Amino acid sequence: KKELLLSEIYSTVFDENGKALKILKISYDITKMKNNEAKLEKSFKILKKESKLNRNYKKKIKENLEKELKN
Repeated sequence: KKELLLSEIYSTVFDENGKALKILKISYDITKMKNNEAKLEKSFKILKKESKLNRNYKKKIKENLEKELKN
């Protein structure tokens, strides 16, 4: 079963005297957009984690080089 995500807009339609005649409902399929947002969020979390690991790795290299230069 496929999930469908919708964004809906409601608008009142009036006659020339300003009397409400009906309510118009327009729906947009936003499933693909929401799925892409979720993928981007997941990618961002992965990149953030990898960036932190990379900073830690660089710090360790720097510390090791400083120790070697002192010897």
